[in-house]
Amino acid sequence: MVNPSSNFQGDQHKWGVLVVVIIGSFMAILDNNIVNVALPKMMANFGSSVEQIEWVVTGYMIAFAISMPGTIWLREVFGLKKVFMAGLILFCFGSALCGLAWDQDSLIFFRVIQAVGGGTIMPTGLTLASEAFPPQERGMAMGTWSIGAMVAPAVGPFLGGYLVDEVSWRSIFYINLPVGGVALLAAFWILSPGKRAGPPRKFDLIGFGSLSLFIAAFLIALAQG
Repeated sequence: MVNPSSNFQGDQHKWGVLVVVIIGSFMAILDNNIVNVALPKMMANFGSSVEQIEWVVTGYMIAFAISMPGTIWLREVFGLKKVFMAGLILFCFGSALCGLAWDQDSLIFFRVIQAVGGGTIMPTGLTLASEAFPPQERGMAMGTWSIGAMVAPAVGPFLGGYLVDEVSWRSIFYINLPVGGVALLAAFWILSPGKRAGPPRKFDLIGFGSLSLFIAAFLIALAQG
């Protein structure tokens, strides 16, 4: 079977990888900012208090941070391409569920699913971009990536405000679906499967659980404080 990425080699390939990574990262960062604008509409829709609806943001932030360390082990088992694409699929799936949420609890749960996908996209995407460029060009590649990372927070409030006022607060989640679909198709076509260094290491469940508890407690304390 012919690998689709074999049609996209050489100098074009590394820039194609970077474009895919920027699209995925932009989507994940944008969603974390665009939701803040819609919180008042969500409160009115679900009859929630400020403290309750804040978990839409806090839950996403916690799940996003916790999911990132585990991507190192997942890469060793499945490879970067599969993990990155799985993150895109999970993020889009969570976005669709968020748009269908029927109460605040379901929305918070679906945001956690979305965050796990987003937390998988970010580290694997940066690794993909770093490995696609030679060492002397990685600074330029990361600088180009950072442009998209900086644009997303600036676009988020404007785009979120427009969608909430003109369409619905649910549309801020549905807008991820076409963008994620484009990123997924591009990833399938452009990204190389990658080579595994050897058998994966044993997953450190105790260490991961301890780190997760610390991150969750720390972020909850910051959010509530």
